Amino acid sequence: MMNDTIQIACASDERYFPGLLGTLTSILVNTTHKKGIIFHIIDGGIKEDSWEFLKTTLKKFHNIQILRYFIDQSHFDGFPDFFYDSKMAYARLLLPKLLSEEKVIYIDSDILFFKDIKLLWNLNFDGHAAIVALESSIPYLKDDCPNIEELKLEPTAPYFNSGIMYFNLAKFREKKISFQAIQYLKNHKDNCKYWDQSALNVVLYKDFKLLDQNWNTQSHRKTFLIEERIDDFKRFEVNYHFVTSSKPWLRYNDNPQNLLFYSLLDELGYILTDPTFINSKKTYKLKIKFVRFLPMFYSIRSLLKKLNGQLIKAENDRKIAQFWREQLSIEKWKQDKKKVINEMDKEWRKKVRHSQRFKI
Repeated sequence: MMNDTIQIACASDERYFPGLLGTLTSILVNTTHKKGIIFHIIDGGIKEDSWEFLKTTLKKFHNIQILRYFIDQSHFDGFPDFFYDSKMAYARLLLPKLLSEEKVIYIDSDILFFKDIKLLWNLNFDGHAAIVALESSIPYLKDDCPNIEELKLEPTAPYFNSGIMYFNLAKFREKKISFQAIQYLKNHKDNCKYWDQSALNVVLYKDFKLLDQNWNTQSHRKTFLIEERIDDFKRFEVNYHFVTSSKPWLRYNDNPQNLLFYSLLDELGYILTDPTFINSKKTYKLKIKFVRFLPMFYSIRSLLKKLNGQLIKAENDRKIAQFWREQLSIEKWKQDKKKVINEMDKEWRKKVRHSQRFKI
């Protein structure tokens, strides 16, 4: 296939389908590429009505193809589950065999994509096997590789996040990188805290080129504060990766980055009906009314449980208290920035409508 056609791969099951829909359409809304995009979707259990909705939605954009791949998930037997019992992220390891292309951009199905994918596609590998962005919560390889001395690797080597990976498939095949990663997962399962990401960081050791972090801005609260990055969102200059278990289509939250996700689905005519999401939205809207009191409530409850010897439950309540403490701070900030956030959302909705009407 022509190099002018951008090749993108994603993996999803039904639980992650709203994330997949948001990822693919946000890519299309924000690209200026006019020479064709092919989406390679590795299907781990997407329902037929969801698949039809995806196909119908993508037809609103010009020069788009979508290909569906069913895989034997027994390849991943014995591997740890990801969030919500999913193993679909391991599917990226199968790309060198599934596809005949020389290169492909793999993207997790939980990313709001605001940057122009064409800019990434046009980058040169400079001889490396992949192009990636750093993992913001793990500075060095040693922080996710307890057997680093045994492997004789440099402890302070950079450590990347595998959510956006530009694969040099030719080199992956030549060096049998996927095979090595799968073998590492089988032989060192207890050392793979972050699943295939752990394995890929070991196997690809330094054989990758780094992206600007805005290509993969991760939602770890300790490394990302929306209060400090709102201007980047207003300019639609960052890709936002919902890396934690708090996926916006399963756990409601009305922070600006989540608001943009909900607005995108709303403009596409997709309604979130999962009971987990519906219940979380009701709970959130109820609790947010008492947000000033929740940090104290959970802190006291945590202390009482600790005194009763319920250490695990006490720690859980401590984390909940911290969440609502941060949420209280964000709520105050949102009130100050209400006009800015509303204008950003309005501009985003306009952009989504425009891209579907006039096609890229």
